[in-house]
Amino acid sequence: MKYPSRVQEIINELAAKNPALVRGDDEARRQLTRLIAEQCRFELGPNWGTKRASETRPLSADVVCTQDPFVGWDTQIAGGTIAQFPESIDLTGQVFVPVDPVQHLAVSDAHPDSQCQIQQQIDALRARLDRLEREVLRSGDRVGLRTNNSHVICAEGGGGGEIHSRRESVGPWEAFVVEKQ
Repeated sequence: MKYPSRVQEIINELAAKNPALVRGDDEARRQLTRLIAEQCRFELGPNWGTKRASETRPLSADVVCTQDPFVGWDTQIAGGTIAQFPESIDLTGQVFVPVDPVQHLAVSDAHPDSQCQIQQQIDALRARLDRLEREVLRSGDRVGLRTNNSHVICAEGGGGGEIHSRRESVGPWEAFVVEKQ
């Protein structure tokens, strides 16, 4: 699996802005990888980060990855060459390292449907769904039903008898239990 074309653009742009990091030692290359991961996280959402081989090992010097699926891509080839659309690497057994979303590049309007905008819309929808979940009726909730003329619906004897709307307040026989199907 190859990463989205925007990831390659991010890699190429950050490498061009930071040539010393591309040609540097492992620590310099880790810095570049972190910049790439932060920009991917900023534009493409929280699934992006970097990795380490184990909890005790340093951060990867050249792999950006997604958490789900947990796969990564080598961004650099030995000798300071930037990889172009490499195949993904299965990272099972390694450790995903989340990064903060940081804008290192000016994102142009050329990507109006970017993953970041889509992720923001998804997050807004999730927030609305969470709010609805808290506010809507659930099975087992007790409710009273009122008519247009403000009378309360009553099931005499708690049910099984006459149903009418002559009451003005909710009591035990005027309470109904919500049962969702």
